[in-house]
Amino acid sequence: MWRWRLPPKGSPRPEGTGDPLVLATECEHFLAGTYVAYLEALGRPVPLWVRLNAVAHADVATLAGLAMSLARQPEHEALGVWQTASAQMADALLRAAAFSDATPLEVQQEVLVPLEARLARQAPRRGGRFGRAARDARELVATVEAFLPPRPGC
Repeated sequence: MWRWRLPPKGSPRPEGTGDPLVLATECEHFLAGTYVAYLEALGRPVPLWVRLNAVAHADVATLAGLAMSLARQPEHEALGVWQTASAQMADALLRAAAFSDATPLEVQQEVLVPLEARLARQAPRRGGRFGRAARDARELVATVEAFLPPRPGC
């Protein structure tokens, strides 16, 4: 069995290891679906795969709110590129669940969380390039829709 102990107070940390509290905070935000907002608040780059986080980990009420934001916005108040993408992914998730025997949570666990992990493994280590957000958002929405269970007649 492994024995784990905290290093003595004031001892240096090995190169490449971070503060456990920072890691715990990042994990909390990741599992709560708020990782994008966390990274943005710190001024850190948001990798493309992280944009799926809110939809992959949101509860049904949050998903419904995201999906409804497409219909609620007046024409003159367009949603941002990533807000629109999140709303489209939430809408696609809810529709896929409605046309299958699965709940939204089951679709998240069986489709979106594994897809999120797959995209994270394939992601480049550096941030994206400026000016690619619209194309990246469309590609992410298309990828999510391709992985969701098919709807009848589609």
